[in-house]
Amino acid sequence: MTRDELFAENMLRKNKWHKLLQYNPATGEGATGSRRKMYFVNQNITLWLPDEMFSDTNVKELLGNTCKKEYELPDEGIFILNLIREVYDFEYYAFAKLRIQDKTTGKIVPFILNYAQRTLHEELERRRKKGEPIRNIIVKCRQWGGSTYVQMRFFWLQNKVMFGANSVVVATIERQATYIRGMYNRVCKHHPDHITLKNYEGGRITKTIPERECTISVGSNEKPDNLRGENISLSHLSEVGSWKKTREKNPEDLVQTIRGSVLDISGTEIHLESTAKGVGNFFHNEYLAARDKSSGYKVFFMGWDKIYHLYRKDFESAEKAYNFYNRLTPYETWLWERGCTLEQVYWYHLKLKTEFKGDVWRMQSEFPTTVDEAFSATGNRFFPKQYIVDAEKNVRQPAFVGDIVSPHKKGEDCLKEFSYIENPAEENVLKIWRKPDAAQVRNRYITVMDVGGRWAGADNTVILVVDRYWTLYNGALEVVATWVGHIDYDIGAWKAAQIAKWYNNSLLVIESNTIDKDKNRFTSDEGDQSLTVLNEISNHYSNLYTRTHPEKIAEGAPIQWGFHTNSATRKLILNALLYALRDGEFTEREQEAITEFDQFQVNDKGKPGAVDGAHDDRVIARAIAAYIHIEHDPPSIITERKRTSQKIASDYL
Repeated sequence: MTRDELFAENMLRKNKWHKLLQYNPATGEGATGSRRKMYFVNQNITLWLPDEMFSDTNVKELLGNTCKKEYELPDEGIFILNLIREVYDFEYYAFAKLRIQDKTTGKIVPFILNYAQRTLHEELERRRKKGEPIRNIIVKCRQWGGSTYVQMRFFWLQNKVMFGANSVVVATIERQATYIRGMYNRVCKHHPDHITLKNYEGGRITKTIPERECTISVGSNEKPDNLRGENISLSHLSEVGSWKKTREKNPEDLVQTIRGSVLDISGTEIHLESTAKGVGNFFHNEYLAARDKSSGYKVFFMGWDKIYHLYRKDFESAEKAYNFYNRLTPYETWLWERGCTLEQVYWYHLKLKTEFKGDVWRMQSEFPTTVDEAFSATGNRFFPKQYIVDAEKNVRQPAFVGDIVSPHKKGEDCLKEFSYIENPAEENVLKIWRKPDAAQVRNRYITVMDVGGRWAGADNTVILVVDRYWTLYNGALEVVATWVGHIDYDIGAWKAAQIAKWYNNSLLVIESNTIDKDKNRFTSDEGDQSLTVLNEISNHYSNLYTRTHPEKIAEGAPIQWGFHTNSATRKLILNALLYALRDGEFTEREQEAITEFDQFQVNDKGKPGAVDGAHDDRVIARAIAAYIHIEHDPPSIITERKRTSQKIASDYL
């Protein structure tokens, strides 16, 4: 692109933003929604009024039933029209009646919605006017005013639109809750209609507006006990991604309590809002459910590049701008191709270089361009983000959900009498993407059991089945089934044997680490329990993995059943999975595994594992499978001649 072409294109983009930012909430010019342009002769003003105002009986009385471009109204008529307008036009009401403290100057100023806030407002009003209960997941970057907008929106709904509508706002920490309470006090203090805000029943957390018979309850995740939680119409849960889980309280419980108090009817709103704080946490799971349309929530994402009034940096000269363009990094080039102005790209460049010291993941977490970037976990990733993005493309919902059932929990009979049934449940189910295939392939499937704990908060036991068929044709190892849950070691091992037997007597690889009864988890030391269980299974299942080399067995060495996970083997198996994901040689199907890949990092001591509060059971099971696939005999097609020879030989054995 030549210099002239570059500057011409950049000017077009800047002009587009300039037009979008032209906005007058007093007249309604540039405001959201469908509006009618009307000229009032006596006052010599033009107003852009919301269409829905004209169905109001009082408006019809003022203006008549005819639609004209010019009207003659006395000043009193304009005053009444604007009072009615406050009910239908939040942007006007915010400018005319709501006062906030400017973060830069500290002055009390009218609340004028910025472009990002108007974008959210337009979406919410569209849904409200359709009568939808509004359920929102707001994924955002820093400092665009999303929280302020939602709180002022609630104030408008409570004071102008609905009667008796109670609201709850929950912040991350008590200091933030105190600030929000102060904001409400300030709004009422400077409101020209002299709105009364009183303590509710003598408390400090909950306020009431007697004239509207509604309450405003503001609390924090730190001190949630005093929140008024009954008969809620409007709920705003702020920075949910930062809510901390402790032994005494769980953020999920507080969220569920509050939204369980909001009826699923028109006029109610719940907003879960936060900057993303990595993956695998409550907010990320809520986002995934909304994204996949498996909840009643909808996702609203606001990237930094849509906050033009804040995030741009002018150049000192045209020469410097052109030189900067010629030195764009690949990511900065993508930002330009995406439609950013040069000034926006320059701001991003400087922010990453100075405040974030080149830390791309932290920059993208705080100032994401896309929603995927927003949930990029910070820290030292073990699996590069691109590997995970590529792997997620193959994720599918399971074709079948059920379990292996048998009248026997363990022993020889449980391998003789079992069946698969379709019986979806909330937990401990076998998810299947492909059932066992009857094609005659030797060494086709590998079944892996990674051992977890028995109590609900412990790591899960994972039983994983991978299909090696496509590797015969230079394809990838494929996840075809997985069972995840909490189960006793011995019963879980027999269940794994049942699943392995069902999958064509597949190679069964069971982690042989023993149980620590005091801590109710498995340690890295082998012991009697695993040895006993695996010995029992080996008597009835012929394809059980042993880590003892065949030559050692021939020399009389005792057979060591199962896979032993320790610091040395852990490194081997994780590298096997890393390279398989890198080279596209591992086809993942389960979304929960993608989440574990994403939150699997290297800590300050150089040890790979899950981030605090997360699990890595699925990662380890897949890592073992990837390693065994490399080390074990490869799959092969069984020809008809070979099968006949085997049958003849078996007749004489």
